[in-house]
Amino acid sequence: MIIHRKTPPRAQYADYGQTNTFRIGGGGPSTGGPFRPGLLALLAVVVLVGVGISKGWFADGIIPWTQPTGNPLPQATASPQASASPSAAPTTLPAEAPASAAVQSVDLEIPPLSYYCVQIAYFQDADNAQEMASTLGTQEMAAYVWQDDDRYRVLDTASLDQDTARTRANTLRQAELAEPCLTRQSIPGAKLTITASEEQTLSIQEGMDAILAMLEGWTDWVDGYDAQTLSESALREAMAEEAGRLSQAQERLATYIEPHDASGTVAAMVAFMDRLGSAASQVLATETENSLAFSQTLRYNQLDVLYGYKEFMAELSPSA
Repeated sequence: MIIHRKTPPRAQYADYGQTNTFRIGGGGPSTGGPFRPGLLALLAVVVLVGVGISKGWFADGIIPWTQPTGNPLPQATASPQASASPSAAPTTLPAEAPASAAVQSVDLEIPPLSYYCVQIAYFQDADNAQEMASTLGTQEMAAYVWQDDDRYRVLDTASLDQDTARTRANTLRQAELAEPCLTRQSIPGAKLTITASEEQTLSIQEGMDAILAMLEGWTDWVDGYDAQTLSESALREAMAEEAGRLSQAQERLATYIEPHDASGTVAAMVAFMDRLGSAASQVLATETENSLAFSQTLRYNQLDVLYGYKEFMAELSPSA
């Protein structure tokens, strides 16, 4: 029996042509009809999207992967054959450390000071002591009332060296100006814990160094001038130099704002520097041909700054 295959009319393929058809899920010619235009359009969109992503056309809508923060991953070393990147990758700077990280606690140790003083007299009544000091002042003696608890000492000078102080006492005794004796005045030191930045701590240390240098220098000036080994002009030059150093240190301390534990220390230092600088200015402003009058001004201001230093140290260390 001969089977005749029925050939579909050619008009059925008039729109697409007689070509092989594509069937999803199997091979061979399709028996389900020709490939539809909608499927072709869908495939075209898929292809375009894939090409677009590979070309970066849709990069604006993509969140790139970034390296997590923390310890950076090791970077591979480019081989010599590798071509250079057209643009260097941006460098990520480390975040600044918080301000609190710069704050530190430092122990600041201030040594004690001891002076050998020429004492004219002492009283338990402040008025009596002041009256005697005023009387001695008319004799161009540097009589200063120094209070120790309930006792008021009338002092003439102070020296770091005991022999120098004794020589001054003997001079006054031989001139029959007084019946002096030696007494030792000790100003306790202090150990402070400063909480501040490194720069501020250095400013505080610099300020203390300038204060101690001025106090020590003042004693040398008094002793040298009394022994006539230091001329007035040389004394003035040395004092002006130390006063300038003190002023610079004071300016740095007075302008910085300390929010930590050092605020009280700085305020006390600036106040005492004012007193020390004012005393130096008074000496430098003294213009007289009378060496005894200049010596009186020099000695009186020396005792005044030493007493001020005693009060300053008591403020820094109340328990002392």
